Amino acid sequence: MAEVFISYRHDDSEGWAGRLAEAIQIAFGETEVFFDMESIIPSAEWRRSIEEALTSCKVLIALIGPRWVSAAAPAGQRRLDNPQDVVRYEIASALHHGIPLLPVLVGGATLPQSAELPKELQGVLAYQALELPTRRWKRDIELVLAAVEKALGRPQVNSTSVAAVKVGENLDIEDVQAGDLAGIKGNKVPSGMSQIEVGKAARLKRSKLGDIVGVKITGRGEH
Repeated sequence: MAEVFISYRHDDSEGWAGRLAEAIQIAFGETEVFFDMESIIPSAEWRRSIEEALTSCKVLIALIGPRWVSAAAPAGQRRLDNPQDVVRYEIASALHHGIPLLPVLVGGATLPQSAELPKELQGVLAYQALELPTRRWKRDIELVLAAVEKALGRPQVNSTSVAAVKVGENLDIEDVQAGDLAGIKGNKVPSGMSQIEVGKAARLKRSKLGDIVGVKITGRGEH
């Protein structure tokens, strides 16, 4: 069963939810995310599916967009005021079962005031929220993934970020051997790999700055 539950409104933050689900699946595994569009089959009863998912999840991410509080039903009633509202039910159930919440603000949204929320949802305000603006997605998604990593108590399987790499800086190498990585500087070892040997015994000839010649990886970390 999935350990990360994503709660969101379709007409408020669907695009962000899909992108976030994909990032978490890459980082922790495809089966580790409960995302209603992919996780609830058409014939399933939604309330039962949510309850089953909540029994196994270790963190619920509450995506809060610009219309999360004000979204209304066709009759005009605010959705959060309806006890049968799916989003209200998901978050209230998580709070009732003591499942940690991670509020994530998207689309320029801010955290609601306590008076704007039904009493059973006010507990969401006790949790530290993170912002995930589109213009800073690459940077801030790392903060969200780090928070998920802490909640799950285990490291990411795959990193969604790429280390800053400088190729061929200050090279003074005469030849190259198969299995060597010549002239690379990186600031991060990719997740899941214990060590990368850079330029070990490398010799370069008839190459130019910017060329990458051979890669040698000495081991893999434990997942």
